[in-house]
Amino acid sequence: AVVYAYANRGTPQHEAVHAYCYQTFGVTGPTWYAEGMAELGNYWVEDDATVTAPDYVIQFLKNSPRRTLEEITDYRQRTGDGWQNYTWRWALCHFLVNNSNYYDRFRPMGVGFLTGRPSTFDRSFASQMEELEFEFRFFVDHLQRGFDVGRCAWNWKAKYREQKGSRPIASRIRANKGWQPSGLRVVKGQEYRFAATGMCRMSEDSAEFSADGAPSGNGRLTGILFNDYQLGRPFDLGIDGTFTAPDNGRLLLRCRDEWNQLGDNKGTIAVELMSSENS
Repeated sequence: AVVYAYANRGTPQHEAVHAYCYQTFGVTGPTWYAEGMAELGNYWVEDDATVTAPDYVIQFLKNSPRRTLEEITDYRQRTGDGWQNYTWRWALCHFLVNNSNYYDRFRPMGVGFLTGRPSTFDRSFASQMEELEFEFRFFVDHLQRGFDVGRCAWNWKAKYREQKGSRPIASRIRANKGWQPSGLRVVKGQEYRFAATGMCRMSEDSAEFSADGAPSGNGRLTGILFNDYQLGRPFDLGIDGTFTAPDNGRLLLRCRDEWNQLGDNKGTIAVELMSSENS
């Protein structure tokens, strides 16, 4: 078979995805899926699962009004309806392909589109829709070249509890990941003590830092509260000290770094947390 494509901006790679699907299955799937997956081909870089889309695509997504999942996956759409629509389809497909929370449902849904056993997006992700909407919104908000969806996937299975008694709540925070569960559920206005041990590197050739991080603040242990699928404002922690919970919620932690520079970080910080009332 011969496939003809305009040789510009990865268009041959985009059209090669369509050609493979059509010649293998006879169909390419609904527009949002077909064009989103073809744009994955457009921006494909061997052995690189991070965001490789051009800057104009990233800036458009970050600066334009957010589209809902329902809008992106609307089955009434038709191909050739403008590059702006293609960027949203790419963003959703890139996110679903690379996030372990959703890939196991996304792949069979796509296979169904191509093999005559179609489902719908809403039906496939019915039990995960709130989590998916939250994580996709987070992805778009933090979108950069080099952003690694897999490193920033949310741990929805983690358990959180209020700290009571003399035993602290312990967690281990990896420097090369995004927000990670501390295990602590905080109460607004209550004071908590924290202590962190361990060292990490924020690049292949950087010095080792404690949870206080570098003088610039890079690598510093940082917290954020999650409540009802909303995130609060990040706040600095460090090696040890106290903080007063600004709201109710689950405490998540990470070692501060640019969101597109997590891949070369090394090390783990061990953290213990407990209420000042129990210390």
